Amino acid sequence: MKALQAQINPHFLYNSLSMINNKAILSGQESISQMARLLSTFYRTTLNKGNHLITVKDELDNTLAYAKIQQLLHSDSFDIIY
Repeated sequence: MKALQAQINPHFLYNSLSMINNKAILSGQESISQMARLLSTFYRTTLNKGNHLITVKDELDNTLAYAKIQQLLHSDSFDIIY
């Protein structure tokens, strides 16, 4: 995991996702915008600034983002009950 974290520049990733989100919003593509925001949340909490510990809130945010990403990838073919 550390090797992967070292290879990914979080600023590059977040800036790219932000650009995708903005272009999606300008094009009226809400589902693409939502996916970009969810991926940003997921990677922000996963990378966790290199820390080994994560707060329960961040872990919950990460889990919720992951579940919603899966739901979008599968065309909302299942429901999620929180």
